[in-house]
Amino acid sequence: PLVTDEHGTRIYRLEITDVDNVRMGTYGYMDAKGLYRQVHYLADATGFHVYVCTNEPGTETSYPADAVIHMHHWEKVDPDSTLGRLLAKLPLVTPATTGSVEARKRRKAAAGHTNTFS
Repeated sequence: PLVTDEHGTRIYRLEITDVDNVRMGTYGYMDAKGLYRQVHYLADATGFHVYVCTNEPGTETSYPADAVIHMHHWEKVDPDSTLGRLLAKLPLVTPATTGSVEARKRRKAAAGHTNTFS
């Protein structure tokens, strides 16, 4: 569900769990000035994997530990712009079809993917 606070900040959170107790989720916010952070995560037998997408000042694209932080090149998003209106309709991520952890690993390995969110 998307909530807007008294300062105009839009906040959302969504989490699903499959029969193998694999949890996938997303949460984030966009403030009234257009700064935003989106966090997408997967928690399974292999650990907690996270992908962060933000335009917050002072961040840059990096790959610490088992996380991906993607910095957008603009400093802020106008809430009335096309992207701002899209972000207002969060969540932006549709959870992938989940199966067993082992089946997902085999599919990713066969496709040559190393990132959990690829």
